[in-house]
This record gives sequence, C-alpha cells and structure tokens, in this order.
Amino acid sequence: MNKEVLKSEEGNFDIVLNTLFVEDSEIYTAHQRLTAPGGVYLILGIPSIQCKFPIDYDYLSKNQINVTGTLACI
Repeated sequence: MNKEVLKSEEGNFDIVLNTLFVEDSEIYTAHQRLTAPGGVYLILGIPSIQCKFPIDYDYLSKNQINVTGTLACI
C-alpha cells in the first residue's frame, strides 16, 4: 500500500494485524493509524531491538488503542 491509501483509511479498522517488515518509519506510523479509536493493533513478530521500530505513542494513547503482539521475531 502506498502512503496516500494508508492516509485515506486512517482510523477505519477495529483490529489491525501488522505483519510488516519494512524500514520506512512513515509506513509503520501510517499503518498504526489505520486502527480505529478503541481498537487493537496486533504486531505479529516484533522486530529485534536493533531494528528501529517507531511507535506512534501520541496517536495510540489519545485514541485508547490496545497494542499487543508476539515475540516471535521475523
């Protein structure tokens, strides 16, 4: 998905399953913002600590989005 499509779908999904492994922080942020207020953002395979995995704390906390995931690394 390109960034414009992600922006147009912002806040439309109750559950977002993240299986992405990209190094573009804007894509990660846009993907997190797909989650609707009160929704769940599920990360399948949290990247290792060496990876720069941006969390959009401002958006996630203001919209009371639950973040959960697995530790199985990709």
